[in-house]
Order: sequence, then C-alpha cells, then structure tokens
Amino acid sequence: MRLDLFYEFCQGAGYPIPHGADRQLFEEILEQAEVADEAGFDVFWSVEHHGSVEVTHMPAPEQFLTAVAMRTKQLRVGHSVVLTHPNFNHPVRVAERASVLDNLSGGRLEMGFGRSTPREWAIFHIDGDETRPVLEEVLHLMPQIWTQDSFQYDGEYFQIAPITMVPRMLQKPHPRMWIAAGSDESLKMAGRLGIGVLSLTLLRPFSELEKTLSIYREAQQVQDPVAPDLVNNQAGAFTFVYCAPTLDEAINDGASEAAAWYMSKVYALYGSIPVREGEAGYHFARDRAAQIEAIEKSGDSPGRQVMLKLLDEVPVSRLEFYEAMNAENQIVVGTPDEVIRKLEAYEGIGLDRMMCMVMGGPDLPQEKILQSLKLMGETVIPHFHDRSPDPKPPIE
Repeated sequence: MRLDLFYEFCQGAGYPIPHGADRQLFEEILEQAEVADEAGFDVFWSVEHHGSVEVTHMPAPEQFLTAVAMRTKQLRVGHSVVLTHPNFNHPVRVAERASVLDNLSGGRLEMGFGRSTPREWAIFHIDGDETRPVLEEVLHLMPQIWTQDSFQYDGEYFQIAPITMVPRMLQKPHPRMWIAAGSDESLKMAGRLGIGVLSLTLLRPFSELEKTLSIYREAQQVQDPVAPDLVNNQAGAFTFVYCAPTLDEAINDGASEAAAWYMSKVYALYGSIPVREGEAGYHFARDRAAQIEAIEKSGDSPGRQVMLKLLDEVPVSRLEFYEAMNAENQIVVGTPDEVIRKLEAYEGIGLDRMMCMVMGGPDLPQEKILQSLKLMGETVIPHFHDRSPDPKPPIE
C-alpha cells in the first residue's frame, strides 16, 4: 500500500473569514507539502469545491497543485477531483490545464474526475441527474484529447471541432486516471472502464469499505478500458492520520478532535439542500441546527455523539474525542506502531493507497502536523513502500 496526502483545505478560522486567513492556510499547506516530499509520501491530492465556507477553501486546484509541484521534487500532484460538468470545466480546458501541469511538474500528475455536490450543482445551474453520464463521456474523451494528433467529437453532451492539443503530455501515454466513487454505479463504471477509484473511510464501517472494494474488483473482471495502454486498477481512500511519539501526545495534541471537527462540517457541505430565497437567489443551511439534524439522521455512533457535543458546545475532553473516534476504527491516530497496525488492516482488505488527511479543525498546530509527517517518513512510510512499488507512467 502507498501512502499519500489528501487535502480539503479546511479553514478553521470561523465565519466571516478574517483577512489573510486563507493565505496563511495556503502557506502552511505548502510547508507541509515540502516536508511530505522529504518524508517520502507519494501523491498530494487536492479537492475542487465552490462556495464551501464551512470546510473546504479550494476552487482552483490546478493553481495550487502547480505551486506544490514548484516547491517539491518527488511528490506527485493529483486532482481529487476536477469537476467534469461543462458548467464547471469544459473537457478541452481540463485536458489543456492538465498537460501544462504535467509538464511543469516533470511528469508527476495524477488525474481524478468527479461529479460534485448538490450545493454546487445549484450554484452552477446543473441537473444532478446528468452528472454521471457526463462524467462517463468525459472519461472516454480525455485519453483521446491527450493522445490524438487531431481530435474532434460529436456526442450527447459535447461537440468539439477539430483541435490539436498543445502542449503535449510529458507522461506517456498520459497521466493515470481516477474517479471519486461512492455509489455502486460509480464503482462499477470505474472497474469496467479500467479507471482507479478514490473513496473515503471516515464514519463508514470497515465492512463497508471492504464491500466497496469488492464491487470495484468484481467490475474489473469484464473491462472495456477507456485507455487500453494505461489501465489503472488501483483503489484509494482517505481518512484522518496522525502519528506521535507517544499515545498520550497523540491524544493530547488534538488530532481526534480535528477529525471530529472536519466530519461535523462535512455534513453541512454534502447534506445541505439549496433553498430558493426570493430574488436573492439560493442560500444554504450554515446554522448549527441544520448540521445537528444532518448528523442525527445519519445514524448513531460514538463518533457522531462527540460531533453533536462539539456543535452543541458541550465540553469534551481530548481523551473522549480519541476514544469515541478510535472506537469506530476509522481514523488512524497513535504511535508509529499503532499507525502501522491500523494501516495494515486497510492493506489487508486490498486498499492500494491510503490518502492521509493530516489537517482539520482550528486547534491542531502546524508544528504538530509537521512533526507527524516527519515521524511517518522515518517509521511508517518505509514499512509500506519498501514492499509495494508503484510503477508510474513513463516520461518521454
């Protein structure tokens, strides 16, 4: 199993956002990328989201990934994911920007594609029912745009006049392709098309991830790859990962609290429904009551209970945060030995890449995050990478 980094660009400064807070966030993440590069992490993954005040401040990942590439040497840079509906990004523009980034990074690009959320569909006036067929059409188009000397297309969702894309990709034939896949339909599509999947583990039973992987692997048995020369049969997933010299430090540094904070905010992003508000347009539930309702509807568990306390401003000790989140065996927080043991469980069910989320919430200090990254580079990453080589697309 390979160990990557995954970033939602969590802004914990509160709303309204203080002036300069996002610049500070970006500078801290770039510093983390430099340390992760030295530590031996494999890929830096960035989301794309729009208008997400609550949790994720990254609407232009191609710009940030370029900055990461310029400040690192070995760390690969990945879209997790670029949004594929043309109201977000036209496929020709996606292909062109990707090729520029692949050249600037020295052939270190990984390309993930996805559908987005109901909130963003409303912002960009998108019919959510057409996002999956649009995604599949883009997945078929992209390898052709990247590799054909002259490409043209007349399909259901796109009509493209003849174009020769420049610059040409540095990786040959092109970067690996991935999709964000949570539903059975998306998992089957990825397996059938020979494309990697990116999923999550937070607040999902371990058995559910195992089921996700089995659906994906079964679909791979009958493949019609969109890129026959570069089939990607890998599965990745993200969870919160934090490593400290002692268990007391891992608990008291606040990593479990940061994971709970992140998850409570995610319910606002993925669970909120756009509401028409007269001529003012759409608004989305940002209030605490709406987040609490979304968490309560999602089921009962120790992790959800501490999230509710967090939103209700009920005092919760860091030990309680750790015990509640750790009980579900979905976050990876502890000493190097404990982190290795927990990650081996994911490796054991066939996960190819663990995308480590290392930043969440306002209270996990930058120096502690950097310490965790360095410690993983010394102890955890060699344990996994020494026995799982990752062949990458060749560079011309």
